[in-house]
Amino acid sequence: ISSSQLIENVNDLPVFISTPIKQAIEDQEYEYIIEISDEDLNDNINLSENIIIKALNLPDFLTLNIISNNTAKLNGIPTQNDIGDNLVTLEIDDLSGGKATQEFVIKVFNINDVPTFTSTPISDATEDQEYEYIIKVSDPDLSDNLDLSENIVITAITIPDFLTLNDNRDNTARLFGTPRQNDVGENLVEIFAEDSSGATTTQQFTINVVNAEDEATGTLSFTGTVEEGG
Repeated sequence: ISSSQLIENVNDLPVFISTPIKQAIEDQEYEYIIEISDEDLNDNINLSENIIIKALNLPDFLTLNIISNNTAKLNGIPTQNDIGDNLVTLEIDDLSGGKATQEFVIKVFNINDVPTFTSTPISDATEDQEYEYIIKVSDPDLSDNLDLSENIVITAITIPDFLTLNDNRDNTARLFGTPRQNDVGENLVEIFAEDSSGATTTQQFTINVVNAEDEATGTLSFTGTVEEGG
């Protein structure tokens, strides 16, 4: 090649040199450090000036942030709604017509969630009047169409003698009964809920039974001699 000949540069495509993290766990942080290379640029690539990186497809739980030089970070915490396959498509553009994409799927695995009580206890009762509390429990792991084999079991750990708990087997239960004179005052209640995977939760509260004025009972007797006009 003579000294008068010049070698013209051809724009090289930017490339992803990092391997995507393709698995995540519900409620635990996911992080993927993205690394990029471009032969046309020096080793100290400044993404904000030289290469544009953007997400073409990104699940809602993820955020893409530039770190520095030739790296970026994809991170976030998946929730129950993200369980399963989540498509991610990243694109880099060197602003000279060179582009590259990296497409992958993040599979989010479920972890068993603890059931929760969604009903508010009835904490007041009156002597000789029926008490009723409809217990409701929710579990994000369960589908909308409940299978009885998946239902939450609801039981009573501590209840006063006047109460009975009936589990309806549809993630609800009924706590009911009629307090008497001996039940006046505070009565501790502890309800226990367990899902089919063994996760448990409890709801503890106090029922305050208010006294009701009772009618007088007994017999009335008279003594003496009955006299006319007396």
